[in-house]
Amino acid sequence: MVNRGDREALKKELYVLIQNAYGPIGGHVRVSSIDKVLDPELTYWEAIDDDKDPNADAVLFGKKNRNGVKISGFGHDGTSNSKHDLIAKQKATLNKSGYWLEASGRPAEILYGQGVPYVKDPKVIEKLFGMPVTWLNDKGWYIRDINKELRSNKETVFGKPSV
Repeated sequence: MVNRGDREALKKELYVLIQNAYGPIGGHVRVSSIDKVLDPELTYWEAIDDDKDPNADAVLFGKKNRNGVKISGFGHDGTSNSKHDLIAKQKATLNKSGYWLEASGRPAEILYGQGVPYVKDPKVIEKLFGMPVTWLNDKGWYIRDINKELRSNKETVFGKPSV
């Protein structure tokens, strides 16, 4: 685990890992600058080091809430080893009770392909978010209306949230 003091010392390194993953799609919505790595709501950080240099090669991050730890994002150094290790870490983490994330697009395809558990019950999704969802199919896909102006993408919850 990476504590706040470590994040202060490593914020540039962690930000670069996050930018490697999210830069091609315009960046991570919550970690839009180096100082956002210190966002006090982001309480879960796990760095992965898969080689001999002292730098982290990948990172998972998120926040604790009433349903466990919601993983908000990840980062990697761009190498195939770090991406492989990141996927393995996500899979192991999401197989533990109380860890979960929402995914769509390519990340969801990867998680499905890795056999990561996903929520198959719309009532569980509605309890997680405290709002009704439009349930799309038995693969766990749903859409939720966040407010009058904002509708979510088609998403799935992976992992084992505490509900």
